[in-house]
Amino acid sequence: MTRTYGVVTATAAVLLAAGLAACDTRGTTAQSGTLERQGTVPAATAASIPSDYRRVEDRTLVVQPFNLTVDKIHRMDVVASNGEQIGDINHVLVDRSGRVTAMTITTGGVLGLGAREHIVPLGDLRLQGDRFVTNLRKDQIERLPVYGNPQR
Repeated sequence: MTRTYGVVTATAAVLLAAGLAACDTRGTTAQSGTLERQGTVPAATAASIPSDYRRVEDRTLVVQPFNLTVDKIHRMDVVASNGEQIGDINHVLVDRSGRVTAMTITTGGVLGLGAREHIVPLGDLRLQGDRFVTNLRKDQIERLPVYGNPQR
């Protein structure tokens, strides 16, 4: 019984590691046109991702054009225009000048393992009721640069 349990545990660990490795997007770049040439993300989206950004710490900041505070935006659902569930908003990001330019969308993962925060420019999101909608598909979002530690 103990040997069987050990084999099952080892097998589960190998499968989990393989799944996380398959999700690895560290090689993704935000250079203008790079993602477009691969046919995965529109060039305008790839080009509009700032090279240096930081998350907004002031949760009372009102984010335009949505007229919502960072606190209200946090954990709002994001769906594709075709209705496909993509993920939820985790962070609001500002550029060097302090201007809000993007948000992170958390995708994938199970119980926090393998989840990634992809950087999506504000121009690719629109508020519709109590959720955000984007014209990008989930596979396109997952090819955008990852914010923070990609090995979460």
